[in-house]
Amino acid sequence: MFNFGLGEIALILLLALIFLGPERLPKVAMQLGKWMRDLRNLTFDFREEIENSISREHDARNKK
Repeated sequence: MFNFGLGEIALILLLALIFLGPERLPKVAMQLGKWMRDLRNLTFDFREEIENSISREHDARNKK
């Protein structure tokens, strides 16, 4: 998705550890994971609603 390599990920984790500290890093990581899960669920629901709408529109046009 973001196309990060191992070196970039290691650098981001090191910077997060330096700026957030070992006490806050797990909490921030869990919160980030929750946001990512919520965003994924939101996009799934949105996509599903669009597909259902298109399907209903297609069915309505075919009945005429």
